[in-house]
Amino acid sequence: MWPCPRMPTRSELDLNAQIIYSGRTVTARKGGVSRPIRKLIESQWFAPQYSLFDYGCGRAIDVRWLQERGYDAAGWDPEHHPHAPVLKADIVTLLFILNVIPNPEERAQALINSYNLSTQILMIAVRQGKLSDNREPYSDGYYIRARQTFQKIYDHDELRAYVALTLNIPDRYLHTVERGMLLVFKNPRLLESHFTRYKG
Repeated sequence: MWPCPRMPTRSELDLNAQIIYSGRTVTARKGGVSRPIRKLIESQWFAPQYSLFDYGCGRAIDVRWLQERGYDAAGWDPEHHPHAPVLKADIVTLLFILNVIPNPEERAQALINSYNLSTQILMIAVRQGKLSDNREPYSDGYYIRARQTFQKIYDHDELRAYVALTLNIPDRYLHTVERGMLLVFKNPRLLESHFTRYKG
């Protein structure tokens, strides 16, 4: 389950005597910053005066990268940083988490929890593209045999509809950054004022 603030260290489901380990889906990225975080900064959604919390931060590569550059950033992860405090922040990120939780109820709870932690914006990113052939259907996604993990590939329109329905918010509260990447606003006036200031 993905309750807040405490989650189990591992999501394990039996599948033909196999185990699905959600912790194995964390990408072993060395240095740098993820594309979603870079997009936040380049688009001026995130600036040093704001706080950021990475919900499901993995090995906290993004968090460390931001901290080293003076940003107010923190994170928590059930597998890699289970004892870190779960904090409210101006911006909360939920990056490549929704696509790796096999249980639909736990997936929805992770989305709701991260949304409730944000005071201004929730950023969501999910995996795009095709999966390898070494897979079999499981739940509403696929079991990846090679890594014993789960993956659900969202069509972007499906993702947008899922987020609006799960959070019970109008579609106008959502902004597409690119396919597979959404911003969810607590107040749509933030979105309007941003484009008036930076895009107009």
